[in-house]
Amino acid sequence: MARAAELILVPERKQIAAIEQMAPHTRGKVHLLGKWEDSEVADPYGGHEVTYRESFRLIERLVHGWLNKIW
Repeated sequence: MARAAELILVPERKQIAAIEQMAPHTRGKVHLLGKWEDSEVADPYGGHEVTYRESFRLIERLVHGWLNKIW
């Protein structure tokens, strides 16, 4: 699946290296979702509902940032 992808977005910087280590052919395809704002999306797992909502709003904003760059 990753081989066919042109772009792989991850929420945290540490995931870039992890994916590239598992699948070296993904180098250059894996980018931080928050690249344009130099931000990461923390995993809200186990947090309060407000934390999930904040993460959702952040993800939505960061996706729109990517859309503006690639379209």
